[in-house]
This record gives sequence, C-alpha cells and structure tokens, in this order.
Amino acid sequence: MKKIILPLLLALTLAGCGSQTSNSKDVKDWTPPDQSSQGSGTSQPPSNSAVIPNPPPAQTEPAPVQKGPDVPPADQVQVAVYKSDQNATKLVKETVTIAKMASDSKRAAVIFGLLKESNPQAQTIATVPAKVELLGATVENGVLTLNFNDEVTRLQGSTTETMFVDSVNQTMFADFQNVSKIKYQINGKDADVLTQLVVKDGFRR
Repeated sequence: MKKIILPLLLALTLAGCGSQTSNSKDVKDWTPPDQSSQGSGTSQPPSNSAVIPNPPPAQTEPAPVQKGPDVPPADQVQVAVYKSDQNATKLVKETVTIAKMASDSKRAAVIFGLLKESNPQAQTIATVPAKVELLGATVENGVLTLNFNDEVTRLQGSTTETMFVDSVNQTMFADFQNVSKIKYQINGKDADVLTQLVVKDGFRR
C-alpha cells in the first residue's frame, strides 16, 4: 500500500511545482508598456488630432487680370454712336473714343459692339440685342454691307426692330463718311426682311 501512495504523492508534488513554474514564467514574460515615448512630462497628441504642418502651405490665389497698355492719343479716334433714350422714343448721340482700326471690318465690329452697351450716365439703353452678331462688314464703291447672324430675324416687337435699324444706320453713316449706302445680309445672303421690316433695297444717306 505504501508503494502505491508514495508515487501518487510524488506525482502531485511535481504537478504543483510545474504549475507554479508556469505561473512564474507568465509573470516574468509580461512587459509593461514602454513609457519612454512620454518623455519628461511631454504628452503626445492623440492619433486623431489634426497635424498642422510647419510652415503652413502657401495659399493659392488667382492670378491678377492683366490689362493691356493704354492706347496712345495718336492711335485713338472718336466715333459717334446713336442709342435709344430710356423711353425708346428717340436716338441719343454719344461720342466714344476707340483705338484706330486697320480695316473697315474691325472698325465696324467695334462700333457695332458699342450699340450693345447701355449707358446709365447718359441715360441711354442698348439698341442691339446681345445675341445679334455682326459676322462681317465690307466697304466697296461707297456701299457698306453688314452681315448679321440670323438672330436679327427674331427682334422682339416693331419698336425694337425700328430702333435697331435706325441706330445702326445713323451710327455707321456718321463713322464711315465715304459710305453713301448701307445694305444688310443675313448669314452671307442679301436680306429681304429682318423680322417684319423690309430691307432689300438698302438704306441711303
């Protein structure tokens, strides 16, 4: 009987020692978190904090608008433009200074563009709708031919159409002294009518 009990006691004793050795090993293997990252009282920002670069990135600003040089007086010319008064009952003359143009086509285009601009100071309103474009202009044998796009056939109302024709004609006659007649074209073809007004015979000074 003693031979049986002694081995059992020995086995239990060894098992207990093995358990203690295992627990001791677990404690020794555990390593506390590294505290060196905290420094001497210096705290690190949390991972979700915004990081501000140093120096901050430069702000991108739109490039300034470059303006062309002023036109010398010797290269300027005064032109007359006739626009509608605020009641659309008569034309009012304005004198505008523009740069000299090398061709009649460019000069006519610039003058035509002025008729699209209202002038609150002069109390005048534009006589040419924004969508109406002058596609070209030629002077030949005293005849100024103005070529419009087809928006000229969609002028709203007889008053608008009459003011358009009168202001264009008076303006062009005033600024092209060598012209005795004005003819209209639409997309390169001689025009018979605009919206309602017959223009096939042209207009004489």
